[in-house]
Parts: sequence; C-alpha cells; structure tokens
Amino acid sequence: MRLLSSRERSAVEIQQRLRQEGYDAETVHVTLDRLQSSGLQDDRRFAEGVAASSIRSRGLASRVIQSDLRRRGIDKELAARAATRSPEEEEQTARALAQKRAGQLSGYPRDVQVRRLGSFLARRGYGAELCASLVEEALGPPARD
Repeated sequence: MRLLSSRERSAVEIQQRLRQEGYDAETVHVTLDRLQSSGLQDDRRFAEGVAASSIRSRGLASRVIQSDLRRRGIDKELAARAATRSPEEEEQTARALAQKRAGQLSGYPRDVQVRRLGSFLARRGYGAELCASLVEEALGPPARD
C-alpha cells in the first residue's frame, strides 16, 4: 500500500519492489492479485496516466511514451493503445513545443537556433521531417544576404 500511496505503479514495478524487499514469489503473487481485484492497481489506468502526463508536461511523441511504458513493464499492445495519438494531434503537440522553444532561443544566432530547436524536438521523439518543417515554421525562412 505504501508503494501506491505516492503514485500509481505498474504490476511489474510492484513485483520488483516487493522482491527487492525480500518477499517470496507466492506473497508477491497474492499481494498483486489483491491489489488488482480491489482496483488499487491497474496497468491500463497506469499506462493511460503516464501517457497523458508525458504528453501534457513534456510533449513527448507516441513512440517515446510507448518505449517508456514498455520499460516500466507494460505489455506492448497496452502501451501502444495508451500512447498512440493521431498524426494531427502529434503534430499539433510538436508545433506548440517548437513555438514555445523558439521564443526561448531568440537571442541566439540563427544557426544555433536551428540546431537547438531541431535537437530539442528530436529528443522528444519526433521524426526528422517533422522536426525540419517545424524548425523552419517556428524560425521563419533563412535570411538572404
């Protein structure tokens, strides 16, 4: 119960923690069954919460969220369902991130802005084509000499 009092956790996270604390496999299994049957632990709810939070707070792309969920012990299919958004929604999130970040880079030379904004979007999991088009959209076309 103490593990779930601070935040939602996946079944695998709870299993690992209980095993670290020295509980035997049978105790871990019974404890997880109880938590799940009482509704205190639910991998679907956990996955949806992590996905929503990752999009809202960090603007991550679906593929990065799926990878994070898989690392936390969520099965592939559930991770995909929880994290997948339409391409339009994903692009809209990336566009908002690009606009916000571009404003923070305004004091730098253009080549630095381009490099930093592109790598910022790429680290959040967006594809190269989308990053390039959003960088140009956010910063405008290059100045002509």
